[in-house]
Amino acid sequence: MSRRVQWWMVFAGFGAQIGCADLEGSCAFTQSGIQVCAEFSGGRTDLTADSCASTFRGTYSDAQCATAGRVGGCRMVTGSVTATTWFYAGSVATIRAACPGGSTFVMP
Repeated sequence: MSRRVQWWMVFAGFGAQIGCADLEGSCAFTQSGIQVCAEFSGGRTDLTADSCASTFRGTYSDAQCATAGRVGGCRMVTGSVTATTWFYAGSVATIRAACPGGSTFVMP
């Protein structure tokens, strides 16, 4: 599976699921050997500590993702939820190219 497809699953897995719990938080995990952190704010989403752990084997936090070491990210807005997936390795060009349709590349 390509990284582009895997990174899309971050958005498909959490960013587009609206409806369960108010959220301002994040899920940090490693995917294909790269440190990744998906953060959410501004609405309701299905992300919980359990879903972060079970879906991505990640660590849930009520805080936003760590700022140190961010290379770039992909931001998607779905309804009132803003989801940004930050990548802590790779090049800006690679991350920009991997952002799925409907999302926007963002610098730290």
